[in-house]
Amino acid sequence: MNRYYNYPHKELWDGTLWQDHISYLDGLAQWLGANIPKNNTPYAHREAANPKADPDYRPKTESLDDHETIGYWAKKGIRMTVLSQGGKRWVAMVPEKAMADREHTHLPALVVFHKEDYADPWWAMRTVDFYRDYNENLAETQDHMIVYLVSEGPDTDRIYLNILQEAFILYPTDLSRIYIDVHPVLTAGTSLAAIPGFFYFDEAGSPGDPDKAVESFGKLGVPVINVGGRWGNRDSLARGLVMEYAMNEGIFDREWYVHSATGRKMAEGLAMEHRFDSVDAPGFADYWAQRGLKFEVHHYRGERYMTMTPIGALETPEKKLPVLLALQEVYPGNEHLAVASMSYFYEAMDIAAQGECILLFFVLEDPDSNDLALEILKEAEKAYPIDPARVYVTGHSHDGGFARIFSYRHPETVAAVAVMGNGVGLASSKETGNPVGGTEDDQLEALSKIRLPIINVGGEREHSIPAPDSPKFQTFARGWQRRLAVCRCAPKTFAEIAAAQTSADVVERRIGVPFDETQVLWMDGFEHYIGDLVNAEGKKWTRMVCIDNSPHTVTASMLTLCWSFLRRFARDTETGDVIELY
Repeated sequence: MNRYYNYPHKELWDGTLWQDHISYLDGLAQWLGANIPKNNTPYAHREAANPKADPDYRPKTESLDDHETIGYWAKKGIRMTVLSQGGKRWVAMVPEKAMADREHTHLPALVVFHKEDYADPWWAMRTVDFYRDYNENLAETQDHMIVYLVSEGPDTDRIYLNILQEAFILYPTDLSRIYIDVHPVLTAGTSLAAIPGFFYFDEAGSPGDPDKAVESFGKLGVPVINVGGRWGNRDSLARGLVMEYAMNEGIFDREWYVHSATGRKMAEGLAMEHRFDSVDAPGFADYWAQRGLKFEVHHYRGERYMTMTPIGALETPEKKLPVLLALQEVYPGNEHLAVASMSYFYEAMDIAAQGECILLFFVLEDPDSNDLALEILKEAEKAYPIDPARVYVTGHSHDGGFARIFSYRHPETVAAVAVMGNGVGLASSKETGNPVGGTEDDQLEALSKIRLPIINVGGEREHSIPAPDSPKFQTFARGWQRRLAVCRCAPKTFAEIAAAQTSADVVERRIGVPFDETQVLWMDGFEHYIGDLVNAEGKKWTRMVCIDNSPHTVTASMLTLCWSFLRRFARDTETGDVIELY
């Protein structure tokens, strides 16, 4: 690593240059996280001697469901949902009638910061009990929704912003009416204006006095401030994942990362993201036109999607191009999200600009909702020279999981899928994306009948490889066995999987599982460990890639390797068979 390696926009890795891009809400959020008393009220509904063995235990949220409580609110027409993101927890209370007509219903949202001890598996039930008067009022009026942001202290990683983004796409939200409950501030005898780092802007975007902006919400008269259209973060997702995010396991050498060609290529996207706050900003479309791409925003059935099309392809519509569906957030609410998506997939823009494909950006926040992408693809085919035999899907992190699930749900449409930022195995039967029920073996058998080429690319600093004698190894190995079963590859025993960690093959050692063929490529400053599996038909349709010293983010080399794999395949639109183009 050479600390003198330099390139344009390298300074944008410095977080101080993004301070004015951080949400204006952050000072208030940090104050609430630090000053709200932790709820210590015991939960008195039912006992759970061994919570993790309880059938109602949720591992992801580390919480227990009480069907009596959930059923109580359900009878009153309120859907109670317990969720987590980035290690933080939240609870949503939403009228069912709004969910039934979400295309035409848009509810104001009451956002409540709350503090619990995650070690208590009843934390979600206690949260809802603590705010019983709020929830009873909601059940009576049915005219808003409530999002409880539950933390153990200040959310210095600002995960609450990601949670709000997710909430406002999961539920039918009026994005102009987002109300923050400020009663803890007033109860403490503090003025909003005195909170360090909190700046209030009115609807016109002008600085204002937050204390004069306090209003009374609903029948209960909850003191709130409306931050609709003004709560979003404009910080860089890519920069944050590299420089700040905690999901980088083991020893991650940031200096090496920044002083590499990987850092240089990412900085090109950072510069674009630092320049533009939204896709409607003056010059945004021209920025891409200068690179040979036509950028367009579309709306379909109340949702937004975006396209990047090689300008030359529009001049020769008879020549059909593949389409790459990138499951990445571009929905309204935080307008910077769409710009961040373009930065995140910056290398894919360059691939499209060379005339390789058309890009389509869209995602919602659950597999059922993401089925809308199938209709959107059909709409796009009417407007663009898309080859329906070459539809590819990709996504990163949880969106990578959505990409895999979408592809298994619609194999007649998808020619191949690229998953980024996920583990090499399938964590459980619930995550296989199988649209049918039955036992896990039934589900794996059903998926194994679907012919779907897949590449899975991740960073070495995302996931650790458990030692064979550790409790986590069985879960890791079982996940790999599920992957092999779904991809119709030769099964491996736990002993054979464990042996990969001491294999003479560096790829097997670095990824932690055995392969049929391996190779190592040096790209953009780092080694890329590539393992291929041969399926029952002798086809190399399953590829795993691990990138040295790479954290939980998308890199240019990831997208290059994904595209190199995807473009090999097509789907016969009549028979549904996979076609190997070369």
